Amino acid sequence: MKIAVPMSLSPFVYIAVVYGVVPALWFWVLAMLLTFLAIFLINTAYLLVLRITSAEKFKEVINSMQIAFSIVMFGVYFLGPRAMRNIDLQGSFNSADYPWLPFAPTWWFAGAYAWPVEGWLPGTAAQIAFTFLTPAVCLWVVVRFLAPSFNRKIAGMGAGDPAPQVVKTVKRADSSVPFYKKMSRLFAKDGQEQLSFELVWLLTSRTREFKLKVYPSIAYVFVMGVGVIFFSDRGSFRQKWGQMQETPVYLFLIYMSSFIFITAISHLVYSEKYKAAWVYFASPLEAPGRILAGAWKAALVKFLLPVYLVISLFACAIWGVKVIPDLIVGFLNVLVISLLYALIILRELPFSAAPDLSNNTGKMMRNLLVMIIPAFIGLAHFVLGLLAGKGGNALYYGMLAGFAMLSGAAFYLLYGSYRNSGWKDVKS
Repeated sequence: MKIAVPMSLSPFVYIAVVYGVVPALWFWVLAMLLTFLAIFLINTAYLLVLRITSAEKFKEVINSMQIAFSIVMFGVYFLGPRAMRNIDLQGSFNSADYPWLPFAPTWWFAGAYAWPVEGWLPGTAAQIAFTFLTPAVCLWVVVRFLAPSFNRKIAGMGAGDPAPQVVKTVKRADSSVPFYKKMSRLFAKDGQEQLSFELVWLLTSRTREFKLKVYPSIAYVFVMGVGVIFFSDRGSFRQKWGQMQETPVYLFLIYMSSFIFITAISHLVYSEKYKAAWVYFASPLEAPGRILAGAWKAALVKFLLPVYLVISLFACAIWGVKVIPDLIVGFLNVLVISLLYALIILRELPFSAAPDLSNNTGKMMRNLLVMIIPAFIGLAHFVLGLLAGKGGNALYYGMLAGFAMLSGAAFYLLYGSYRNSGWKDVKS
């Protein structure tokens, strides 16, 4: 009721205005029945997963399903309307070409809804009967068979994780160093930074809440990039491909990557097991700056570098190697943007804060203000190309070099300030 009813309000109002009150009320009845059918399908899917996996594995499967579903829904909402612009729906669909359609439950709901709008048609009685009968039967099956077993298993999962088993470490003959340790030794300067780097690297892979909030944002950038590049109003696909090489769309992709980085570092501080952060204050740390720097570098290597590498390869494949200076300057600017965000919003130790909903409004306003920074710097990068356009490539690359020097100096100062953060600077 909390989800289905509010989501159906806007179509209810639209149908009431366009078709009348009776079709709108009929739509609402069908929407509720379809919700019951969705509950049955979800319970069935969850129960099947519980039967074939352990409770702990079930959490991972559900988390993966939630991540995939959020990405699919974002793609549908963002790309769907843009894709439909270039499709002529009139006469393009014939139900006779799909003989399996009469067996689909959603087809019954569509046929039942057509009754108050188009009148009584052949097969309408059967469709209405199936529309009411199927959710009722499914709801009875859920209440009678699925819900008790499902609730027992969910309650068992909430009782706590089983005690960890003691596993004896077996030394491998090759004595290979894990990848994350290699990365920590490559990017972190000292032991404190390396420990923080490795802690963040491992926990971001094992914490379900973090993955659910951050991993979809990586896919969102690519979905938005596809939408901006291939689903605009600039003609056919071949025309868009040709025109794309004449416009600096890669700048949009460069600065969109900053949102991935900001999302990652903004969720590094939260954890359901935040009380374990006592170890930071019990250890003999003179200052927390190196811990902050190690966490920032781990997020940089794990989340930004792979995405930026893909963007760079795509940009070089489409626009050529001439965009490499833009990619370098853009990368420096993304680092500056992330450090500005960290200094203004995020001076907190990794996984040391409880998820707090009470301050979400204030944080949202501050985040919105900070989000203006990528747009402002990206616009400055774009305007730089417009100003230097008449002067040729030499003038543009000269101005770009000056921009890079400013960004490099800003990065040096901001990173130094962040790495030298003291206890008085850290929120606790």
